[in-house]
Amino acid sequence: MTSAILKDEVNDKRQNQGMEIRATDTPRVDWTGDTLALGFFEDAVELTGDLAQLDQKLSGTLKELIEETEFKGSVGSSAVTRVGAGSSVRKVILVGLGKSDTLTVDSLRRVAAAIARMAKQQKSKTLGVSLPAANNDTALSAQAIAEGITLALHLDNRFKSEPEDKGAKLEQVELLGLGDVQAAINQGNAICQGVILARELVAAPPNSVTPMTLAQTAQDIASAYGMTLEVLEKDECEKLGMGAFLGVAQASEMPPKFIHLTYKPEGTPRRKVAIVGKGLTFDSGGLNLKELLEKQQEILEQSEAFQKQPLCISTRVKQLGYDDLTKGDYQQIGKIVKKIYVQKHDGINPPQREQYTYKAKCSVNCYYGYDRHIIDKAIYQYVENKKAKIQDNQNIK
Repeated sequence: MTSAILKDEVNDKRQNQGMEIRATDTPRVDWTGDTLALGFFEDAVELTGDLAQLDQKLSGTLKELIEETEFKGSVGSSAVTRVGAGSSVRKVILVGLGKSDTLTVDSLRRVAAAIARMAKQQKSKTLGVSLPAANNDTALSAQAIAEGITLALHLDNRFKSEPEDKGAKLEQVELLGLGDVQAAINQGNAICQGVILARELVAAPPNSVTPMTLAQTAQDIASAYGMTLEVLEKDECEKLGMGAFLGVAQASEMPPKFIHLTYKPEGTPRRKVAIVGKGLTFDSGGLNLKELLEKQQEILEQSEAFQKQPLCISTRVKQLGYDDLTKGDYQQIGKIVKKIYVQKHDGINPPQREQYTYKAKCSVNCYYGYDRHIIDKAIYQYVENKKAKIQDNQNIK
């Protein structure tokens, strides 16, 4: 499956959802539609001002719902009810926001996601959302609300013969009381498109997303958004001496792709930011790791790198893309590989299953580290049973 097909499928799913999120200056007391969602701070559920007017308009539904469910506005609490026939609003959702001084953009995003899921359960097509702004930032709050709603409702049906949800879909969401924040909503929608693309790349099976597909997706992104792309092929990686990278990729019949996307803003950048990911399209998860350890334990215990506190190659400078399959010459534990770069580790929280090094530009694939909590549990237990000792980090030279 090519990147273009993946992209088309993602777009089709979004178009099928057909949901629009927009800001409106309509007061909540005058809003009409299927479901109206109202946020309340903890112990501040008294109906005053326009909420009292809204309750009167809804024939006392809000007050009755609060009393019957003993709704207090605590974090994670909610209540929903149907409004009487002839009302301009069919259903009402109450959500708890917790203490007013603890409201954040992240908590707003979670509340918005909960509202979206409840509205979906109620088979609502139109939804009005009345939530306060976190830290008086209406734009950032509107963006977070849009993100929460969009991501909560996204379904990945690409590989299913029948979609999970055949019921009514939410078609329109209106954010009430936040002012002119449409630009922020659009920003949130753009971020969600990237998140959904990443989710669907990760969720796709390895026969659909391969290193080649990942590289093509990077090319599509670069072309669409004016970024530069460099993809190193296997022979180029070999010339650069990228032994660790190729050591993992050599287990696969598919060639590795070392992907480097670069975005350069207009003007002079304030700083440079590198975002690094392994880009594994399939991970075998370790081939009977305990058996391999048993077979090679003597070699490891005699090796200089194993006896001393290992130093960790903990940073990379570019996006990696390789396919770790179970075919070919997979990288055995204890095998020494040459590295293109070496960085000493400070001894605190090295990443799991990283390759460690003692001598410059060389590492032993020993799956071992100093801190107990970063070692795979099974491996640690095995080494613990063997009473392996680790030299104190302070004695490393």
